[in-house]
Amino acid sequence: MITLRTADEVRRVESNVSKAEVDPEAVAIARIIIERRAGHFDPATFRDRYQDALRELIEAKMRGLPVRVKSVAAPNPAVI
Repeated sequence: MITLRTADEVRRVESNVSKAEVDPEAVAIARIIIERRAGHFDPATFRDRYQDALRELIEAKMRGLPVRVKSVAAPNPAVI
């Protein structure tokens, strides 16, 4: 979502689906699902932990502080 394209890089989508081929029952189901999931989106409720850690790292380097490497917990083994 952060990649910007110039007009000559974007191609028009070619679709062979006509409106007659769309199942009205599927459209009704999709509309119901969308209405149930729709709501107010507040981006302030989300934290970008990567960007926070990167900002801390950059600020530490700018201040000349030693860079601490945070330990990462080993992932749980996969259950087959």
